[in-house]
Amino acid sequence: MNIKDYIASGILDEYCMGMLGEQECLQVEQMALTYPEIEKEIDDNLLALEEYASSFERQPQLGTKEKILALIENLEKEENAQPGNLPLINRFSSHENWLKTIKPLLPPSTDEDVFVKILRNDSGVFQAVLWLKSYYPDEVHTKVQESALVLQGECCCIIEDEEIQLKPGGYLEIPFNAHHNIQVTNGPVLAIIQRLKVA
Repeated sequence: MNIKDYIASGILDEYCMGMLGEQECLQVEQMALTYPEIEKEIDDNLLALEEYASSFERQPQLGTKEKILALIENLEKEENAQPGNLPLINRFSSHENWLKTIKPLLPPSTDEDVFVKILRNDSGVFQAVLWLKSYYPDEVHTKVQESALVLQGECCCIIEDEEIQLKPGGYLEIPFNAHHNIQVTNGPVLAIIQRLKVA
């Protein structure tokens, strides 16, 4: 066997990247035991791959682990949410869980174009259920971070000049100092509105 041709075939590259089947791997490993040149080529390839991967390695930002753990805790709390012990909404929130939690708190119907029921207003957290038939007027926030989770219906949220379509499960964060309004496209719309005070 010509060792140079074997190395040039690319099979060692595929071996190092885990692209070979079990039988082919055994064959390469047997060749490495028999021919020191092949063993060295494998070692060189693995080292090169490790250096390449290291060049893309990034350290997570400080506090990333704590944020992830807090998010997991919040999602677990959401699954068993009670009206007196509500989690925060976020982009991972389940609109089905929220709908199940707040449904008993709502009237069967309403004649009002806009119906708001406050769920929580403590520790810098404001949460409310918004029942909207057609339109919510323009507003802007300078000291709170507002977000919304749509539970039922469909709407278009206009933020400055941008139109964002939302349907059940849709989550949106409103930037500070941005004018925004809501237009119902398939209603009524039922949504959780959340405002967090920012120090």
